[in-house]
Parts: sequence; structure tokens; C-alpha cells
Amino acid sequence: MKKLVHALVAVIVLAGLIVGCAVPQSTPTPEKAFKWPEMLVTVSGAETSPGYYVPLAWTPLHEKATAVKWRVIGAASSAERTQLLRDGSANFYYNSLTASGTENVEARYGLATRGGGPLDLRIALQGFIFPLGVVTRGDSPIKTIYDIKPGTTFGVPVGIATFVDYYYAYRAWLNMSERELIMVPFGNYRAAETALAEGKIDLFFCQPTSAFALEMAGGPHGIRFLDWPEKDVEGEKRFREVVSTVTFSTVNRGVKEGRGVRMHINPWNAYTLRDTDPELVYRLVKWLDENSNAIKGLCAECEDLTLKVLRESLNTTFMPVHEGTIRYLKEKGLWTAADDARQEYNVRLVNWYIKAYAEAIKIADEKGVKVDPTNKAWLEFWTNYQKEIGIPHMTVMTNEEIKAGLAKLKK
Repeated sequence: MKKLVHALVAVIVLAGLIVGCAVPQSTPTPEKAFKWPEMLVTVSGAETSPGYYVPLAWTPLHEKATAVKWRVIGAASSAERTQLLRDGSANFYYNSLTASGTENVEARYGLATRGGGPLDLRIALQGFIFPLGVVTRGDSPIKTIYDIKPGTTFGVPVGIATFVDYYYAYRAWLNMSERELIMVPFGNYRAAETALAEGKIDLFFCQPTSAFALEMAGGPHGIRFLDWPEKDVEGEKRFREVVSTVTFSTVNRGVKEGRGVRMHINPWNAYTLRDTDPELVYRLVKWLDENSNAIKGLCAECEDLTLKVLRESLNTTFMPVHEGTIRYLKEKGLWTAADDARQEYNVRLVNWYIKAYAEAIKIADEKGVKVDPTNKAWLEFWTNYQKEIGIPHMTVMTNEEIKAGLAKLKK
């Protein structure tokens, strides 16, 4: 009997050992509850632009789900929008890829201030594809780009650096001088829209889903989007020598006057500063992904607020991606080794611009050059200093070009 008891004890002990090996000794720690901020602020362009009404469309859903209070601010100039992000008045900043690079990193035009300069920006949230066309009134004699003759006036909101660049790029496409394609400067986007509507200028920029396009299309004068034909290879080449941060594609959204028209395309995202809480960014990217079906019908561009569109835009981006965004993309299996290389190149380049700008200000002070965006001598000094140190411009690059560029930056 004693031997039988010992045998049973041995069996029980052995079974316990086996079970102990098969079952985890501790359960996973529950995910820490995340406390959303009481308020979040995003800033964008003019109230008539998608950069304004896209966040205006989806943020009420997020407020309802989380009790966060959102404020969406429309600001007319790049300098104003950037300052709101820089001084902490805004958490996010809807902007185009082109503007983020040429304005916010390269510190061009009104952003080359003593207290300003390059921003340490990161792509944070899902955005949308932004087609931008060159338009005239529907009753204008300009029916194609080949009807643009010397003396044609082109409205340009000079407070937005990218629009100045676009003007020069389209002028290059047309192979026209400044006296032939006349720039008419405006203080903001809305003023230029009004001038076109009133027939005071011949050409301006317009997004086919914008409120202005809808207003003009239904108005007495109508609107016409000019097609930039793919067959004009030399013209497009001249354009890209001035602006290499956009692509051209045929558009099939918005007012009927813009459908089937080839115009330039530029991805928009919500950007934030590098040191924004990664957990906050992660949670927002995740929430937008999980609620994309509910969001897509809210506006024309809202259907783009998906991980798929975000993923595609990152294939050629020249802006770094936020740590919180990367974390979610990795969870979904949407981050690759090529992305690691591109991220390293982009971060190194942004850091170089930040360092170079500080050095340029120091040298300018020593030379007695006043650091002021209204001072032509300072702007020329900053431009020439970039050339002197050989810092590359922010531009669309392939993975192969990234690899070669990273090798140079590491030297």
C-alpha cells in the first residue's frame, strides 16, 4: 500500500511538471489604459481648402468616441501656420509634402526668420491625395495651355511659398518669361480666388473638389481646368527642373470640369513635431484606420484617409515619419527595410538643415547681414550657404537614389 501511495504521488508530481511546462506561469499584462488629452488642435490652410475641411469632417467622430475636444484652425499664410505649430499652439499641421519640405525644412521665403528656420517635422496621420489644377473662367478665350499668350496674368498668393514655386514651374513649362506670364501677387489664397471670379486675373490654382471650384462651376462665368498633356515631354521636363516634388496624373473627382484633366498631384498629411508623444500619434493613426469606413463618406478627400494611401505616399516621401506612426505600420506589417533606409536618410537631411541654419545665422551675424525674411541679402546668403556646404534639396527619390544618398550623408 505504501508503494502504491508513493507511485501515485510521483504521477501527480510528474503531471504537475508537465502542466507547468505547457501553461504560461503568468498571464500577459493588460494594455495600459490611454488617457486622451482634453483638447487637440490642428492647423491648416485657407477655409476653402481640403486641408481645412478634411479634419473638420473627421474630428467630430473622434470627439464623440473619446471626449477629446478638437479645434481646427484655418490660417492664410505658411508663416502663420508654422508658428502655431512651433510655439505649441497647435498639435498637428495639415500640409502638402512639397510645402513641408521646401518651406518648413528648407526655411524658404517668410520662414527664414531668426526665431524660425527648419522645423523638425514628422509625417503623423493619414492624409489625402491633393490634385491642383491651373484654372481660368469658363468664358475665357484660354481653352488650352497653348492659348496662353504673352500678357496673360497669373494670380499667386505670395504668402504660400509653394504657389510661388508652382508659378515659376508652369512658366518654365510654357517657356515664357516673367514679362510674358505676368505674376499678380496676392496676400492670401482667398483674395486671388476673388480676383479670378471677378475677371481681374486670367489664371489661378484650384483644387477640383474645393468650395471655390463648386462655387465657380455653378456661377454665371463657369470654370475651366487646363490640361497639361503628357505628350509635352520637354515642357514637363522644364517644370520638374523647378519643382521636382510633385507628379502629374489625370483626375477623376470633384467638379465635372476637372474630371479627365491632367494636373499635378501632391500628397497631404497631418504633420507634427518630432517630440510629440508617440503614444498619442499611435492611437490617432490606429483610430483613423479602424474608423476609415465611417469617415470615407464625409467628404471627397476623406476616402483617402486609409493606411493604403498613407503607405503609397511613403514610397517616395522625403519627409521623416513619426515614431508613433511607424509603430502602427509595423504592427500591420506595412514597414520595410527600404522604409528604414529612407527614414534614416530623411532624418539625417532634416537634422543637417537644422544645423546648417544655425551656422548660417551665426556667420551672417559676424558679417553684419540682417537675418530677416524681408532682407534680400539674407535670403541670398542662406541660399548660397546651402550650395556652399552641398546640402541636397528635399525632393522625390527612388529607393536606389536613397541608398546612394545615404552613403554620401554617412561620409
